[in-house]
Amino acid sequence: MALVATQAFAIDTSSSGLNSVQTWLMVWIPIGCALIIIALGVGLMAHMVKLHQLVYPTLGLIVIGSASTLVGYFVT
Repeated sequence: MALVATQAFAIDTSSSGLNSVQTWLMVWIPIGCALIIIALGVGLMAHMVKLHQLVYPTLGLIVIGSASTLVGYFVT
């Protein structure tokens, strides 16, 4: 009987794994990108980062955050 219960609980692992991936793609990666962009802005205001050094990383983080959100819509 214990073996049957173990097998029944193992069936739902794929959907919970996909929900975890969707959570990472829809929530955590965009929030992380936004926090890094904010940190770069603080570095710019503190004169630690020059403006010309800020353009490509900021654009890259915007693309990464947007792409992960778009991919998250297709992972269901």
